[in-house]
Amino acid sequence: MKSTGNFYTHMKDVETICLTIDLWSNRQMRSFMVITGYFVKDWTLSSVMLACTRFCGRHTVDYVLQQYEDTMAKYQISHKVSHIVTDSASNILKAFSFNLPGFDSSPDDEHDYKDQDNLSDEEADPAAFDHLPDHITCFM
Repeated sequence: MKSTGNFYTHMKDVETICLTIDLWSNRQMRSFMVITGYFVKDWTLSSVMLACTRFCGRHTVDYVLQQYEDTMAKYQISHKVSHIVTDSASNILKAFSFNLPGFDSSPDDEHDYKDQDNLSDEEADPAAFDHLPDHITCFM
């Protein structure tokens, strides 16, 4: 696997990218969030570290999503992400469940169907969700 140097040069023509996202703590109990991207370009599997940032504060669903969305906006690749691989921590599962309108697919709750009449036209259009990546959990 080739490690890329200049992200913008390598990602310009890439159509899809897969991500791994991990939250971890070092021995001093400082937390970090790492987002790594994997893609194929010129028949070569390449990787790029998109973020390795200090993760201060509580590991809430909203904070995890905010860090992810900030990284995607920084590199302007949210429309290119096809799959996201994470661990099975409950906050991560909930953050990347990508709830669709009309139901809540959080792993800790039963499916709670909402009133479909309250959805806007954009939310009700299935094509509006074509850009949502598949979420896959690792075996650990």
